[in-house]
Amino acid sequence: LKQEIRSYFNEVQRAFAAGNPGALTVLYSPSITRPMTYQEIRAWGEKFFGEHKNAHFRIAALDFVELGYLRAVVTVTYRVETPGAKGDFGGSERDTMVKKRGRWYIASWEKVSP
Repeated sequence: LKQEIRSYFNEVQRAFAAGNPGALTVLYSPSITRPMTYQEIRAWGEKFFGEHKNAHFRIAALDFVELGYLRAVVTVTYRVETPGAKGDFGGSERDTMVKKRGRWYIASWEKVSP
């Protein structure tokens, strides 16, 4: 299960590297509402990648808080680096993930102190 979650975050890294808002958006549950809706995530991705083209999503730490076959909670500390560093950001967040139809999705997230 831990490897499945790590593979999910590899998909996040590929979406950022490709600058693909659609590839990023599909990694979130369509029913997500906190802190953004699915449509808001898509709009954010379009704006972000429109301005920066692509980015590196680097994971500094991935901690498993809960781990089950259909639900997981992880704390991820990350850094997003953009060409020219103008759109760089990072932080730590607690992601609640759900598994549907054999795939993991983020169902909600919240910022946490590192």
